[in-house]
Amino acid sequence: MTTSTHSHSPAPSLGGNSPQMRHFEKSASKASKLNASIELFFERYGPWMVALAILCFFVFHSLFIYPRHVWFDEIVTYSVSRTFSWASVTEAIRLTADAQPPTYHLFQMPVLSLFGDDPRHLRWLTLLAASVALGAVFVWLRRMTSTSAALAGFAALAGSKLSFYSIEARPYALLIGTSAVALACRRLPWRVLWLAAAVSVHYYGVFVPAALALTERSWRRRLAYGTAYLPLLITMPALHPPHLLTAGTDWEPTVLALLKTLPVLAGASLYSLAALFVAGIFLWVRLDQRELWRGRWILADRASWALVAIAPACWLMGEWFTGIFCMRYAIVALLGLIGLVAWFVHYLPYRAIVTTVFCVLCLTVSLSTQRLLTMESWDPRPTARLIDQTLATYRQPIVMGERAFLDIHHYVSPENRGRFQRVTIERPSFTTEYAYQPGPGQNTRWSEMIGKYAGFTPLSLDDWLEGHSSFIILVSRESDWVLKACRQRGARLTLIGRGELHEFYAVRTLVNIATR
Repeated sequence: MTTSTHSHSPAPSLGGNSPQMRHFEKSASKASKLNASIELFFERYGPWMVALAILCFFVFHSLFIYPRHVWFDEIVTYSVSRTFSWASVTEAIRLTADAQPPTYHLFQMPVLSLFGDDPRHLRWLTLLAASVALGAVFVWLRRMTSTSAALAGFAALAGSKLSFYSIEARPYALLIGTSAVALACRRLPWRVLWLAAAVSVHYYGVFVPAALALTERSWRRRLAYGTAYLPLLITMPALHPPHLLTAGTDWEPTVLALLKTLPVLAGASLYSLAALFVAGIFLWVRLDQRELWRGRWILADRASWALVAIAPACWLMGEWFTGIFCMRYAIVALLGLIGLVAWFVHYLPYRAIVTTVFCVLCLTVSLSTQRLLTMESWDPRPTARLIDQTLATYRQPIVMGERAFLDIHHYVSPENRGRFQRVTIERPSFTTEYAYQPGPGQNTRWSEMIGKYAGFTPLSLDDWLEGHSSFIILVSRESDWVLKACRQRGARLTLIGRGELHEFYAVRTLVNIATR
């Protein structure tokens, strides 16, 4: 075990035996002894501390699995996974009912079989993957740096955005978990196997083997990483169809957005990382800097730099190939960010003391912001209750606007779910079967594939107006194309209710108004 001891040069005005100099040396000696004691404690009990922290992480986040509401993307996971059929899953992926590989849904099928038919059960696999990711990251960082630095990286990851994705029934935590286990593996075959699993659960996992291959010096080892892409041969028939290329530019990346990617991924740990940076600058200026300028920064783990570098690559490639991109797609770069944090701590003076303060700070920030990390800003349940109240007064069918309402549909009472209808601006055809299809104003509209799982089939607006003279419209804004189209056809619209982010309109039309 090595301890951080540093020599300190006195100020020119101070003599070697001056009281100020003796006090300074005495304080430095006490700090060095304290740092050595803490470092020894971490070396002995660090793995046990991590095991206890992972257990607490799992238990604490499990408390949010069932109270937290289910949102749209999780309902899509549930709708596809509950088919319990490879053919149905691949059909859903082919029609882009969900933009993830079919193997992710296959992993979720045993969960539904074991726990029951409830979308919230799918979060158990995600929480397990997040817990495994924490342990694997500690093993990886401890091998590359020191126990104290690995604990700092572990604390940063536990308080990061991973806390949010650990109870979401989506593949992001599973992507981080499989990638972290791959980093922790020493033997190349096992690392390639876990990288293949990462590629299987999320399409943006394809960047991870490529990034790690660049860190290898041997071309033979680099080529070995290519075998991690074999699962793509299985999922190739279910890749996104060409229609997804026209998905619009709602999430078009910008230079400013690229600069904000990593801090947002850090989540609550952003404040902790800022505090660590300030502490590092203070120690750097106060103490001897020669140890920091001997080329050690260049020797930082190349895998960390490579994983951080793929964040803008994921962003740009995602926009190029799919037309849409969300910040969470680059979350795997969080592993690289945590790796760089560990290396930064490893070469700080008195790193054990810094790690202790940093871990306490991460814990405090994580607990104080837990509600922000584990709850969505919008809850569909109040709107679903308002829909039930509205439909109890008005017996007409309800038509949804251009926004996706699958999560609201899930919380509506069973007797009212059958009254939901979906209309399109034109008669359904092969091209309108695809989800994420750009609607009027470059907003998305549902497809027959989504409707198949939700229990309704889209009809063209003209066909709908020919057979219905009165109905209710649920929209998220006044500019919804359904409202505009009904007004253009002479329908009378009356606002009858308003929920959070949603409005209800009663529509009265003449018989066969669409043919006038």
